[in-house]
Order: sequence, then C-alpha cells, then structure tokens
Amino acid sequence: MLNHIGENTSEEELTWGVDSCVKVPPGAETVAELVIIEDIVTRDFRIENRLSGKVLVTITNLKENNSLVTIIEGNICDIIRGMPDYTAKGFRFDGPAAIYETRGQCIFRFGIEQKVRINEFSLNSSRRY
Repeated sequence: MLNHIGENTSEEELTWGVDSCVKVPPGAETVAELVIIEDIVTRDFRIENRLSGKVLVTITNLKENNSLVTIIEGNICDIIRGMPDYTAKGFRFDGPAAIYETRGQCIFRFGIEQKVRINEFSLNSSRRY
C-alpha cells in the first residue's frame, strides 16, 4: 500500500522445505542439496486516484475524555485547492474530482524450479571436506 509521497517498500518472504526420500547404499556417504532456480521480474505501474465528495472532521479534546470541540465539513476539492502548493503535490481537477497519480515499480523474485541434487561417495575414498 502506498501511503505517502516517496518510497514505500513492502517485502514478503516465504520459507518452504521439500520432502525427499534419499537412499544411502551401505559403505557410502550421500550429500543431498536443494537447488532452487529463481527468476526476477520488474514492472512499472501507474494509478490514477480520483477524490470527490465531502470530508467530515470531528475534533475532540483528549484531555477532557475526548469531549467534542467541533465538527468541520468541507468539499475535498475545496480543501485541496486551499493548499498553497497543491499542484506541486501532483493534484489536478476534473469536474467535481481531484485527481493525482501514483507511480511506482514492483520487483518480484520467485522460485520457478526446485530440485534435489544427490552426490554419493564411497566411505573408502580419500574425499575430504
């Protein structure tokens, strides 16, 4: 979710395992490796956000048990037009709606294949770690 002008990053990492049956012959050492082949995809996106309607703001006093101070109601377009730098923040107007654009980039890294690589060695060999 993008919620401010600037960079927003959200990452999710999944952990998984694999169940494999590896048979080890007598007198042998077996090393099983889980090999995961990944891919990366990068995509740009653009979202046009349209805001219209009224905003209702309730102002309360926290020191007095949230007692009501006042209620303010206003048209969202009028509120945005009241900001001195609304064009610098990317707002424009189309009829009854305020419009701003959100642009970004998504980078996805994901596994596309997994396999188990088996290496078998005789216990009598001179293999060292």
